[in-house]
Amino acid sequence: MADITHLFLRRHLRSGPTAWTRHSVSGRPRREGVGLSYAFRARTAVISEVPVEDRELSLVAHARTADQAEVSVPLGVTWRVVEPGLAAQRIDFGIDTRTGRWRSTPLDALATLLGELAQEPVVALLRAQKGEVDIP
Repeated sequence: MADITHLFLRRHLRSGPTAWTRHSVSGRPRREGVGLSYAFRARTAVISEVPVEDRELSLVAHARTADQAEVSVPLGVTWRVVEPGLAAQRIDFGIDTRTGRWRSTPLDALATLLGELAQEPVVALLRAQKGEVDIP
C-alpha cells in the first residue's frame, strides 16, 4: 500500500520497493516505476499500484469422474506480475489518492483468474490418469 501524506495543495506518494506505480494526468503517464516517491495534485492524478513481489495462492480444484465421484485436488500457485503496466491496463489497480488503498479488489480478480487457469491442467492430468473427468 502506498504511503500518502497531505501537503498544502498537493499530496506526496511514497511506494515500497515491491510496488510498481503509475501516475497519470489526463490519460498520459507522468511517472511509472518501482519504489517511486513524488508529489502530485490529487484532483488531476490517477494512480495505479501493482505489487511485483512473489505471492502465493492456495486453491482446491474440484472435478467429477465418469462414475460421478467427486475429486478434490489441493494446489499451491506462486505468481508474480511481470508486466505491471499491462496488468494495470487490464485490471483496476487504481488507488484512492487520499488513503493510498485500492479502490477495488484487484488481487481477488487475479486470484479468480489464476484459479481458473490452474484448474485446467489438473483436470487434464486427471483425465489422462483416470478416464473422463468433468468440471462441476
